Amino acid sequence: MLSEERNRLLCETGPGTAMGELLRRYWHPVAGAAEFTRQTVKAVRILGEDLALYRDKSGNYGLVDQHCPHRRADMTYGFTEEVGLRCNYHGWLFDHTGRCLHQPFEETLHPEGRFKDKVRIKAYQVQEKAGLVWVYMGPRPAPLLPDWDRYHSRGYKQVAISEIPCNWLQCQENSIDPVHFEWLHDNWSRVLRGHTGLVQHVAFSPSGTTRWASSGRSSGLGCTGPSSSTRPASSATCPTPRRTHCGRC
Repeated sequence: MLSEERNRLLCETGPGTAMGELLRRYWHPVAGAAEFTRQTVKAVRILGEDLALYRDKSGNYGLVDQHCPHRRADMTYGFTEEVGLRCNYHGWLFDHTGRCLHQPFEETLHPEGRFKDKVRIKAYQVQEKAGLVWVYMGPRPAPLLPDWDRYHSRGYKQVAISEIPCNWLQCQENSIDPVHFEWLHDNWSRVLRGHTGLVQHVAFSPSGTTRWASSGRSSGLGCTGPSSSTRPASSATCPTPRRTHCGRC
């Protein structure tokens, strides 16, 4: 069991935290591009920060603080212009870099003051790629957004977006947990379909490699072993190799 201190070290991702500084050095997908055919502004919470993601009328994306620096009004209620996002409370307009472009009242009353040049809103870099909207929240220069070959391969592609109310580490711990595949994705599904009897597929050898155990029933689990060469000749054939993360069956 981890101590409270080590739990906080791994789980807290806000600005200034150790894990937050690490994760900010990567690009993160935060929305689907198709979402912005129905809306122009979306509230986003990522790495402990509440932000407003938008696409302006010129098609440019921006990610800014959810709260206007003037009176802390919610920028997700703002409206997009040809360039940037305008706060609905006093009309201050900001571009995707965080620069203030227009202050209607202040520029009318004191045009010589140029107060807009002294004001900025927190902003992060945004790119669209492969149907997803990606953000980078770390120090400059930003690394290149990966351009993986699967983005350009032929065939049907689907982007599924789900908001999961848990910490990032819980998701990652689940992703590397091989036992949950046979119980959640197989046995639980069998019970819901009215089947009886449990299926156990995977056994671990003393060397740490994963071997197959066939029960004679249909399986929804792929091989989790490091290599097909580690499977004994009598083992079952991996039925669904893409169900797990080994990628080598």
